[in-house]
Amino acid sequence: MRPVAEWLAAIAPSDPRVHTVLAEFLERNFDQQDLDRSLIEYQKAAGLAPNNYLMWLDLAEARDRHGDYDLADEAFARALELAPNYAGVQWAAGNALIRHKQLDRGFSLISRAADGDNTYAGPAVSLAFQLFDENTSAVEHALGNTASINSALSTVLAVHQRYDEAVEVWQRIPADIRRGQFKEQNTRFIAQLTAAKKITLAARASADVSDTEQSRPEPGKLINGGFEDAFRTKGATPFEWNISQGPQPQVGLSDSQRRSGDHSLIMNFESFESVGFRQLEQTVPVEQSRSYVFDIFYKADMKTKLEFHWEVVDIASGAIISRTPSLVNAADWTELSARFMPPASGDGVLVRFVSQGCDGPICPCSGKILFDDASIRPE
Repeated sequence: MRPVAEWLAAIAPSDPRVHTVLAEFLERNFDQQDLDRSLIEYQKAAGLAPNNYLMWLDLAEARDRHGDYDLADEAFARALELAPNYAGVQWAAGNALIRHKQLDRGFSLISRAADGDNTYAGPAVSLAFQLFDENTSAVEHALGNTASINSALSTVLAVHQRYDEAVEVWQRIPADIRRGQFKEQNTRFIAQLTAAKKITLAARASADVSDTEQSRPEPGKLINGGFEDAFRTKGATPFEWNISQGPQPQVGLSDSQRRSGDHSLIMNFESFESVGFRQLEQTVPVEQSRSYVFDIFYKADMKTKLEFHWEVVDIASGAIISRTPSLVNAADWTELSARFMPPASGDGVLVRFVSQGCDGPICPCSGKILFDDASIRPE
């Protein structure tokens, strides 16, 4: 391919693109003569296209690789002049300045790049976090207090298990931005805290972006216990009902049979397979050293050998700390309860509906179960 590039440069000497291609091939050899010549070709390309920022960016990066730092700075300045709002140019120029110990100028450009293109925010924060010895104040001083930077910094702090700082930084982002533009980042950040078993902090991060007062997580509060609101199949936080994937049961809301309000939860079963049972669960923050009671009402008309019950699980250890009695067929609304005290090791529990009693692949199950008025209350 190099002979082709040489031939193109010879027959089209006024085309800047062929000089760039030839320069790239010359750089691959690591021969000093070829490296020197590659720089000349980059210079020719920039000279032939004096208003093309990409040619000046290529020249700047080539000069930087060759150790011509002052000339590289001039070429970066020209590229920035031609494309002052292009994040890619700001990022390249900023990184070069930082490598040459011009931190203030470099991080100023990198911060602008991250503000213009959110994909640069994570690398910008990681770089600053490393250079400033994980000093959060120094990172903030270098990169600023923008939403993109705070989002990336909170993620880095959580990775380094500095969870309280992570939530503090995250909540500097205005709530309307976290609910809107950063909705996916908000979901990931809460999941990151939940995975680290930091349930109270995750609830705090989730509370001020909740859609309503009723959906705001609080210690000992089961959200949507009356099943009045539809479940979200995507983007649900741990602090609302989550339904696992699977063929059975079919889950929905019923307005014809309810104990109170306008709806109840209905589960319709029609399956001969034991695999794929859809589990219903919700994470609840709780206060340690305080006793609670989980209550729920149900109706059931089932034909199966399976047993169904609700469990309360300690999120920190994964241990089952309480469970309700198994459901029996009931034509009237019947109460199930489970008393529990959170272990000292954790600040959150998982409330989940489970089945057991069928070890083989075939397990006939048909009928329906309705639930309403689920709650957790201090005892």
